Amino acid sequence: KCTAVLVGCGLGRTQAGMELVAALLRTVEAPLVLDADALSLLAGNTELLRERKGPVILTPHPVEMARLCGKRLADVQQNRLETAKSFAKEYGVIVLLKGPDTIITNGDRVCINLTGNAGMAKAGSGDVLAGMIGAFAAQKVPPMLAAVCGAYLHGAAGDRCAKRLSQYGMLPLDMIEDLCGIFVENGR
Repeated sequence: KCTAVLVGCGLGRTQAGMELVAALLRTVEAPLVLDADALSLLAGNTELLRERKGPVILTPHPVEMARLCGKRLADVQQNRLETAKSFAKEYGVIVLLKGPDTIITNGDRVCINLTGNAGMAKAGSGDVLAGMIGAFAAQKVPPMLAAVCGAYLHGAAGDRCAKRLSQYGMLPLDMIEDLCGIFVENGR
């Protein structure tokens, strides 16, 4: 009965976690956002993505992408766009490859997000992003658009937060206040 599912944040890398991720892929028809530990558990088990029942959005940082692809980190970083695009196309998923100029692709369509800054490269920031994408998807925003909007607004909140607290002083929770400010200013 859910309209979207997010799994991975704080899941842990256990057999029970792997079984949960596999079961969700095989049964959930709503958009499924896979982040953090869910991505680590999928490394070496990417064939499970072919068993998905609904749309899947993966939100890896470059190290997680390298694990998923079975590539060296340097190879992923040298060819971020092609890596994300080919993985998305091969498995029929949406990939949001985090980093400077975050890439969002379904294998055919590609969007590059230009918002955000280095102060966001802290533990927990990706959890905020995954939650935002899951929230958009839960409101029936189409999965690709949910990922694009999540990345853009996450980065915009991060940019506002950096102006307010500095890239060094900001924390992921601080960005939520700035996200609320963006919504208020835009009458949402």
